[in-house]
Amino acid sequence: MLSAIVLAGSEAYRIFQSIQSALDSERSNLTDVIAVAHKKTALTPQKESGISIWQDFTDTRSIAEFGGSVFAATAGGLVEYSREGGLIRHYTVLDGLPESDLTAVAEFQGSLFIGTRSSGLIEFDGRSMSRYEWPDRDPKAITSLANDSGTRLMIGTFNGGLLSFSGGTFSERTTHGRSIKKITEVRMGISGPVVSTFDNGIWIANGEGWDHLSKENGLPSNRTLGAAISAGRLIVATDLGPAECKDGRCFTRANISVASGIAYLDGSVIISRETGDLFRLGKEIEPFGKSGGPSTNFRVVNLGERAYALGKTGIFEVRKSRLAPFARREQRMAGNFVSSILPLRNGQIWLGNFREGIDVVTDDGRLIKHIESDAVSEVNYVTRGTDGGILAATTSGVFRIGHDFEIKETEVEERSGAVSHIDGEIRSTSKGLLVGAGRNAKRITAEHRLPANSVYTSLKTGGSVLVGTLSGLARVRAGRVEKTWKDSNSGLSTNWVTAITEVNGRIFVGTYGGGIFELAPSDEIRRITPKARGVVVNLNALASDGKRIFAGTMNGLAVFDLGTGGWREIVAGLPSRTVLSVACDDDRLYAGTDSGVAVIPLASFHRSPGGTR
Repeated sequence: MLSAIVLAGSEAYRIFQSIQSALDSERSNLTDVIAVAHKKTALTPQKESGISIWQDFTDTRSIAEFGGSVFAATAGGLVEYSREGGLIRHYTVLDGLPESDLTAVAEFQGSLFIGTRSSGLIEFDGRSMSRYEWPDRDPKAITSLANDSGTRLMIGTFNGGLLSFSGGTFSERTTHGRSIKKITEVRMGISGPVVSTFDNGIWIANGEGWDHLSKENGLPSNRTLGAAISAGRLIVATDLGPAECKDGRCFTRANISVASGIAYLDGSVIISRETGDLFRLGKEIEPFGKSGGPSTNFRVVNLGERAYALGKTGIFEVRKSRLAPFARREQRMAGNFVSSILPLRNGQIWLGNFREGIDVVTDDGRLIKHIESDAVSEVNYVTRGTDGGILAATTSGVFRIGHDFEIKETEVEERSGAVSHIDGEIRSTSKGLLVGAGRNAKRITAEHRLPANSVYTSLKTGGSVLVGTLSGLARVRAGRVEKTWKDSNSGLSTNWVTAITEVNGRIFVGTYGGGIFELAPSDEIRRITPKARGVVVNLNALASDGKRIFAGTMNGLAVFDLGTGGWREIVAGLPSRTVLSVACDDDRLYAGTDSGVAVIPLASFHRSPGGTR
């Protein structure tokens, strides 16, 4: 049982009861059990879509044993390992998952239950998946799952309270009718669940109701991440360090900032810190080990009697004196937040990541090279340079990357600020439009009649430059602003212009919230997306294969047929609804999302619309 609190013998039971009896003043928090209606839906795999998914599934949130394997809930889907750490299978949205961002996992009554960030609770019986939702509430996220001796599954949520599932029905456990909100972890204690919360301390079931510990009882913080009982002590992990509680009073054991989790190992209590450190809690706090690399969301958990450390860098088994990698890191993408895609003729695909630099992968998604530095980290756009190298537009400027994958130099001075887009010698920046290179570049700003200094995209066409800004569209010719389009003087209904592309002599403009517009040769602007839908086109997320326009939106992939004028939106088969980038080569469309990349055969768009929905 994942992260279980294991106590043996009557002495441990007596100690726990003495702690609870000292909290009589809190026992007015009686438990109310409220029935919760639910809806169960069978999930259908996308077996015949022809889509491939590229994802990093290293970032691990939770693990559980099921069917003789170890399953991991990750930021990139569900992963099945052997008990020795060998990769067996990676489950994605193509296998039926409603989303890629998984938060928790636990075995219960012969099935594997999976918590998601925004799509409810998933049941996997080893062959097929089903989804549970609750019509009367939006849980926001399922944060923790705990098996209560096979009789019920406890479900911690961020906004939907503490839920209990019997295998057939759901109920909510409350305190005087009030939901326990912002749950960070649920563990099972002697008398029921032990519930840690984001901002309201810790709740301990006592058989009659709840005991409640908070800063008023001496906790260093109300943000709690877990609890354990060792040698008669109730140890509570908070973001400001562990606290020891007895007789209703708590005192801080050590100042361990950003503490993130707590587990047992060989009779000791282990505390983790979010940045990758472990500490053993004895008479003193002793450093234990480090994950072996940069980490975030690092936390220690139990799987049976073993302890594991989970985080951005994967799964590690906590041993007596060190951390040992549980699973070998596969050569895959370093991150899933794919903000730009550049397919090259040599078979390389360059993936800009807004959090972790650039991944260069093969045409089947295998990693060739990861490129990252302090400056080349938050990447907005990648494109080819005039010398055949690659230019990366980042929040720190523009950087050139050579054929050897080395970062050569910056092309834009620090004064340019963040750069969103590159079109030849044109740079779209947070401080205006830069034309030219280096110190000789000319800056065009609102002082020169640009609609705004925040420039997001540009397109060179017909001897002029179209410029998309936060406050409208402009045409610049010979260094001067010649014309502007806004909602006040044109058919443009939304001023924030995020993307511009030209296809077969036709110019299309993407906006944030207004959809896509066409700019006619007469300078008239007309909308081509349905007016009733507030389509958000993400930054520079427009591409075309010559027959269709593809737009990355906040609600999937939007497709506009240039021949028929037909319009549709595609969600099924995408790692996430949030499509941040799109690009085409001769045969495939690449859709970069905040959860990885979907690679879609262009031939699939020749089929009936139902084929790719």
